[in-house]
Amino acid sequence: MSKFLSDVAEQLIQNQIDFEKHICVIPNKRMALFLKRHLQQKLSESVFLPEFLGTNDLLGNISDMKLVSGLDANIQLYLSYLKVADSAIDFSEYLNWGGQVLSDFNDIDLYQVDPKKLFAKAIFLALTSISF
Repeated sequence: MSKFLSDVAEQLIQNQIDFEKHICVIPNKRMALFLKRHLQQKLSESVFLPEFLGTNDLLGNISDMKLVSGLDANIQLYLSYLKVADSAIDFSEYLNWGGQVLSDFNDIDLYQVDPKKLFAKAIFLALTSISF
């Protein structure tokens, strides 16, 4: 990884990129930190480095949509659960499994799984696993 980031820094410098007019989109903040270090080591003069954004930050900047915090997402899911649940549990009990449900929903979205097919299969498996 370090060699790759070193090569990226070298290419940016060789191409004489005007850093003040550019934004570097990086997958995560850790990678941005290391790329900044490589740029600082390779530059012979003081310059303003480009702005570094993660992919989520970039999408948030160019979209009207905002990333919801984990707590806000858990609260919204809990409120939805209360609307359909036969018997309610308190929020602290819900938090034991709510994060996993949100993670599963995220995976369904990430891998573009058809939710209707997935939940139909889950219901089928739940019904057929009942012992008599």
